[in-house]
Amino acid sequence: MPLSKNITPALVDSLYYESMALAEEARAHFSDTGTRDLANTVLSPTRQVELSCESLKVTTRLMHSIAWLLNRKAYFAGELSERQLRAASNDLGQAASSDPDVVATLDPHSRYLVKASEEIFARIERMEERFQQDRLQKMAVDTRLSPALAMQDYLRSSLRSRHFGVVEPDCGCGASACA
Repeated sequence: MPLSKNITPALVDSLYYESMALAEEARAHFSDTGTRDLANTVLSPTRQVELSCESLKVTTRLMHSIAWLLNRKAYFAGELSERQLRAASNDLGQAASSDPDVVATLDPHSRYLVKASEEIFARIERMEERFQQDRLQKMAVDTRLSPALAMQDYLRSSLRSRHFGVVEPDCGCGASACA
């Protein structure tokens, strides 16, 4: 069941386990760091917010990555159809970048976690881009093979450009006219 030329079950599994391990490490570190920092010093409210924001950004990047990878694992296991996988709700999503000025003030392990989460998220973003490119190429091939599908695409885009709001549900046939 090829999903993409570049997205294989082995790659998805590897990134999934790496992301899960990093998420657990981040959870343990940031909960311990928060407790330790509060016990040793009184942090300014601004500093507390900065630390909280950076830990949330790390967590968000990792959770988006894990969710994306879990959907691919489900696809490879036969639990999701290609149509279900290609639904917009299964896209990677957005994650805020870390503030370099704040990151520079963090302890070395926190900086490592920020960098590692950014790197994993960037790798998965590249995979998502290839996945979307493959999808668009497949749609282009579908319309070249079928003049009727090409005409449907033309009519659909024409109607949308006139703001008629015609949006048909995906019937699951895989044709670009239904995407």
